[in-house]
Amino acid sequence: MISYTTPHCTKILSLNLNLGNKCQEECPVGTFGVSCRQTCRCENGAKCDHISGACLCELGYTGEKCEVRLCPEGHYGLTCDKRCHCHAQNTHSCHPMSGECSCQPGWSGTYCNKTCTPGFFGVSCQQVCQCQNGADCHSVTGECICAPGFKGSKCSTVCPSGTHGINCSATCGCKNGAQCSSVDGACSCKAGWHGVDCSINCPIGTWGLGCNLTCMCGNGGACNALNGHCTCAPGWRGERCDLNCQVRDVSPTAHPSAVPVTQ
Repeated sequence: MISYTTPHCTKILSLNLNLGNKCQEECPVGTFGVSCRQTCRCENGAKCDHISGACLCELGYTGEKCEVRLCPEGHYGLTCDKRCHCHAQNTHSCHPMSGECSCQPGWSGTYCNKTCTPGFFGVSCQQVCQCQNGADCHSVTGECICAPGFKGSKCSTVCPSGTHGINCSATCGCKNGAQCSSVDGACSCKAGWHGVDCSINCPIGTWGLGCNLTCMCGNGGACNALNGHCTCAPGWRGERCDLNCQVRDVSPTAHPSAVPVTQ
């Protein structure tokens, strides 16, 4: 028996065993050999010997890597006389002894006939999606399918100004400083404008956001569509153009010549 001693443990080479203070643990699952540097190649849930790497097959499998089913595909049981009930296209394998279905990524359920619940993906639908802002998650890969108005690997980025839609691929058509919805491109017009693309002035007699306010200018006065201010016609004055230019205010001490002239 060949061995050597280190400050921490004694290693027995002929048995490939580790003894002592820091060499008493078996290799992690999936590895074997000296310093656990080799990777196990076992399949179908087989365990790997941590020393030799030999595969310890589950019932129903054989072969060096446990890659061979004892029952034909689609059958299971001690005499392979039972038929598997797994969904054919969504199933990775049917256990040759128990008939348990092992689902393809993106599928779950006893018979692999259920898609992943929203927010989950992958093998047995155990992985959690990282998508944001209402994005869909691909049930197999976990790739995010962004909702309109967002982009990025996790759909966390709002569309840049002037763009909208799926993957921010559409260009906004809003005019006169209107805001464009990053989702559907709808225009939010500034005061004084209306129309699908905000290119039309408010109709005469209206003003403000959505042209929903009524102008109060009288006697032919023009109304500013932005703020509703009146520009009076000749001969009229006042905030609403309701005062005749010939009429002047008179105080009690005013000179007689300041008395309003009427005709």
